[in-house]
Amino acid sequence: MFMKRWFTKERRKMKRHNNDLFNSLRKYSKVLTACIVAIVSLLVLSFTSKAAAFSGAGAGTASEPYIITSASQLDEMRNFLSDTDVYFELGNDIDLSSFSNWDPIGENANKFSGHFDGNNHVIKNLHIAADTSTILEYIGLFAFSSGTIEHVILDTVHVEVDGVVSANIGGLVGQNEGVIRDVSVIAGTIQGKTSVGGLVGINKGTIESSVSNATVTGHSITGGLVGTMDSSGSIKQSYATGNVSSSLEMAGGLIGSLENGQVMQSHATGEVKGMYSKDGLFIAGGLIGEIKSGGQVTESYATGNVFGSYTIGGLVGLSNGSISKSYAIGNVTATQEWVGGLIGKNDGYISETYAVGKVTGNVIKGKYGGLIGENIAAEGDVTASFWDMDQSGNDTSDGGEGKTTAEMVEQTLYHDAGWDGSVWEWPIGHYPKLKAILEDDDIDVARPIKPTVDIAGGTYNSDQTISLLGEAGATIYYTLDGTTPTIASTEYQHPITISETKSLKAITVDLAGNVSEVLEEIYIIDKIPPGKPNVSLVGGLYNTNLTLNLSGEITGTIYFTLDGTTPTIASTKYEHPITISDTKTLKAITVDSAGNVSEVLEEVYTIDKVAPAKPSVSVQGGTYYSAQTVALSAESGATIYFTLDGTAPTQLSQEYDTPLSISQRTTLKAIAVDEAGNLSDVTEALYNIGTSIPLPPPFYPIQHIELDKKSVFILSILFCKT
Repeated sequence: MFMKRWFTKERRKMKRHNNDLFNSLRKYSKVLTACIVAIVSLLVLSFTSKAAAFSGAGAGTASEPYIITSASQLDEMRNFLSDTDVYFELGNDIDLSSFSNWDPIGENANKFSGHFDGNNHVIKNLHIAADTSTILEYIGLFAFSSGTIEHVILDTVHVEVDGVVSANIGGLVGQNEGVIRDVSVIAGTIQGKTSVGGLVGINKGTIESSVSNATVTGHSITGGLVGTMDSSGSIKQSYATGNVSSSLEMAGGLIGSLENGQVMQSHATGEVKGMYSKDGLFIAGGLIGEIKSGGQVTESYATGNVFGSYTIGGLVGLSNGSISKSYAIGNVTATQEWVGGLIGKNDGYISETYAVGKVTGNVIKGKYGGLIGENIAAEGDVTASFWDMDQSGNDTSDGGEGKTTAEMVEQTLYHDAGWDGSVWEWPIGHYPKLKAILEDDDIDVARPIKPTVDIAGGTYNSDQTISLLGEAGATIYYTLDGTTPTIASTEYQHPITISETKSLKAITVDLAGNVSEVLEEIYIIDKIPPGKPNVSLVGGLYNTNLTLNLSGEITGTIYFTLDGTTPTIASTKYEHPITISDTKTLKAITVDSAGNVSEVLEEVYTIDKVAPAKPSVSVQGGTYYSAQTVALSAESGATIYFTLDGTAPTQLSQEYDTPLSISQRTTLKAIAVDEAGNLSDVTEALYNIGTSIPLPPPFYPIQHIELDKKSVFILSILFCKT
């Protein structure tokens, strides 16, 4: 009995268990069916979601891309993020005015990864704004892109993001990790804090043949095309023309900071400026603010002026990378130090570069130069690089070689330095140009050579007709009143006649508007002849050699002859006193600086050194018993001078003019002096004049003296003599 009841009980339990099992299986089968239905639904939905997410035509494939024809359809691109196989094209121009504040497409974890071809259509009126309390990063038409964007034109772009953190901001893409090709921002303003660029905020991909004309303003790391370039990104054949300004550091006409990657065949033309920051740091360059060790620049240039405080360069502010085959022509102005026409401060490699712009730095601080402000690179890391000393206003640089403008436009300079002729070209009269960049064919900042004249300034005695010559195709402007000429001055078209004293100044202005140095020539027109020369001794008869001194106008030149012929400018030039030792006829003229000739000075000098014969007396000296009339005579033309007191006569003695009456004992001495002043020997005559005839000698009686015969004879002689 017991066993029966137990069996019955167990059978019932088993039946209930089987029922539960069946119910469970039936329940699970329903769930499984629902799952299968759900999976199938998802699969169906996956095949229909693309079509449902885009409202326009096309299939989103390479052969049949989605065609965007409206602003709303452009906004629908955000429905296809991370899809690398989706393709879009613009079917017409797009106006985004209906979006007052555009929401950038993509995000860091869900980037735009497809293909977008603008077909050279225009997307205009992109507007993105945020207040100061918002944290915004990766701003642009696209926030992130790892796909391909090409053939797009953005017009009237306004991105004004000034949040607490507003970084990685560009007109097209906040951060690019893909390919951007043939994209232009033709007008607009881009404003943010950090990593701000006219086209891209941060570039980690490839940018080719793209342009930004936008004005870009940032706090740091600000560039006309790209804010920051990193992760081996590249920029090729691209440029920026907009002005760039930054309130702190790292601003560049093309790139704010090149941390890694290569820039090739690219350029920037916008002005780059910043303000002195609180910590004294500002790094700015016409092309790039800063190049780090992984950055390379080649075949690129900058033309914009650069303003800042520290570390300012015409091409690059601070470089630790490589720069080759590049140049800068903008002016560089800084309030502090590390200022260079090419690079402010360099610790990298530089080759085949040049700089032209005017460089102005802090004179007290120093460290500024025509090419490099300060170079701390290893010796030999700066090669084949030059700067224009004339244009820069600097004859020093911490690296490179300074040359004149005339030398800088000569191909031989670069040929001798080994520059690559496959990269560079040298138009006559211009600085070197890069063959790969067509835009620099229109750049002409080389100052033309100043005009020349066919007749140099000077003093002339007749009207002068002046011809001016200048560079082919250039225009010459001139003044005649001493003022500096401008393009508003008289344009030279035919020879200039100068008939009075004038100061001629002229400039050459070439087709690019470059102005040459000023030619200055002063023409003095003097048609008044000078006075004839003066001579220290007048002509005449002289008895000694003569030394003659001639004098005339201070600016004149004296020419003379001694043979009686009329002097000319081919005659002997008077330079020192003239000695005359025989009879000569002196003729002399003065020729002033204008070439005017004076009247002729003429003087005849007769040199007679022969003394005349001494005078003759009509009564010879002797004893006379009455007064004697003595006449003196000498050769014709001679003058007789005499004395009667026995002293030697001179030309100061009494001049003889009438016969002399001598009535007492007198010694007459006389000389003859001819017209030349020669003196004769002295004629001397003694005249004894008595008053009566002399008596016979007295008779003395002879005393009787006994004398011998000999004594008698002597006495007889004595008496007879008495």
